[in-house]
Amino acid sequence: MSSSRNVLLAAPWRLVLVYTVVGVLWVVGTSFVIETLKLPEWSYTLRGLLFTLFTAITGWWFIKRLTQIAIQTQRLISQSEGDYRALFEIHPAPMWLYDKHSLVIIKANEAAHRTYGYTSAQFAQLKITDLYASSDRDEFKNRTHKNGINSQHLSGIRKHVN
Repeated sequence: MSSSRNVLLAAPWRLVLVYTVVGVLWVVGTSFVIETLKLPEWSYTLRGLLFTLFTAITGWWFIKRLTQIAIQTQRLISQSEGDYRALFEIHPAPMWLYDKHSLVIIKANEAAHRTYGYTSAQFAQLKITDLYASSDRDEFKNRTHKNGINSQHLSGIRKHVN
């Protein structure tokens, strides 16, 4: 596990610990001051109101900071996703995305459209095994018939039909 992830996982516990320590010190410290200085009874109410105000302000700041970080992270993820999408679309080699359970092609890039001559709608009707040469298709079916499909069955070099 990365160190930044460990920090993020520990952050809530640190926040609760700091809040608890500050709260206890506030209550004990202000009680001592109120008793020592023989301040009026309403001082306890003022103490509670000040602590509530402090808690509200720090909570607002913390939530605002987390929201800013979440927005920035989402922006970076969207940008990265766009970069990968563009790489997929303009890559010179035929590529396709498929459902790992049904093997149905979800999307194919332009190079796949040019190479195989199918439209997007036609690709959506195909499984990746439909693009295999008949000998590879039969071998694939024999290997996956008993144990089902796994990543090892899908990896490797295949002869494709044109």
